[in-house]
Amino acid sequence: MFWFEKESYRNFHAALLEDINALPLAQIGETKFENSSYNNDACGSIMCEIDRDRETYVQLFAFETKEEAVQELGEEYGTQYAITVCRNGERLPISWEGDDREEAMVKAIDAVDDLKVMGFDHEGIYIENIKEDSSGFPHKADDAIAEYRDTIASLVVKSKPKDLDRLCLIVQNAIGQTDGGHAGNYWIDPASIVDDYEFVLDAMTHDQLLEYIEYEIHCYFQEDK
Repeated sequence: MFWFEKESYRNFHAALLEDINALPLAQIGETKFENSSYNNDACGSIMCEIDRDRETYVQLFAFETKEEAVQELGEEYGTQYAITVCRNGERLPISWEGDDREEAMVKAIDAVDDLKVMGFDHEGIYIENIKEDSSGFPHKADDAIAEYRDTIASLVVKSKPKDLDRLCLIVQNAIGQTDGGHAGNYWIDPASIVDDYEFVLDAMTHDQLLEYIEYEIHCYFQEDK
């Protein structure tokens, strides 16, 4: 019997889909997963399709049991859950795999959040390169700050990051900054910003957020020099 013919798997799959969409993290980010199972896959899956035209999505594959995963994939690769990511038609390597159901759901939602902020919408235009203005002409760092800083800040506020790492990732992804070390250099004492708040933004002023975004933009432009 194939996995998709088993009533127990159909129940397992339906519960996974219902539970991930019910998580507060999903509701905050307006994240919606749907059934993406194909009969020729080794197991079923659920998917959050971020941009159909750009073929950008996050897909969570799930075996009903760990034993079935090992039987299908072997001891080394047989995890019950695995997340894959596709950006602009390019399928990236598996971004996470493991056997913990709750962690799998949270990691899948995090992957969606990451993809949503690769670039950003600015006054109806999708910006993928802040070194150009919204009309496509070259920018200097100060010009980019003047045009895009407040938009990026609004993106962070809307995302409601729970910790400093996620806040920094949102900013860096929007800018196109791949060197995460700049955040570590800026937040010398991150413990003073986190821990006792539901959302990290509650621990800082809006001016602090703007100053950090300016810092990351300057670092991004400095890399060309």
